[in-house]
Amino acid sequence: MRTRERPATWRCGHLYPTVVSTVEGGEKRARCLGCGTTGPLRAGGPEAMRALREEGKNRKTAGA
Repeated sequence: MRTRERPATWRCGHLYPTVVSTVEGGEKRARCLGCGTTGPLRAGGPEAMRALREEGKNRKTAGA
C-alpha cells in the first residue's frame, strides 16, 4: 500500500481542504491540510481562506 506524501510547500496551491481556526483576539487563520502552511490573520473565515490561497498562487508563480 502506498502512502500519500505531502506536496512540497513551494508546489502547493492550497487547493486541498483547509481548516480555519480562531486565534486569540477573534481573528481567523487558515491552514492547508495538504502541506501544512498557515496563512495570515484575517477578520473572517472566508477572508482567511482567500488570503491563504492567494499566497499559494503567488508562491507557485514565483517558483516557476
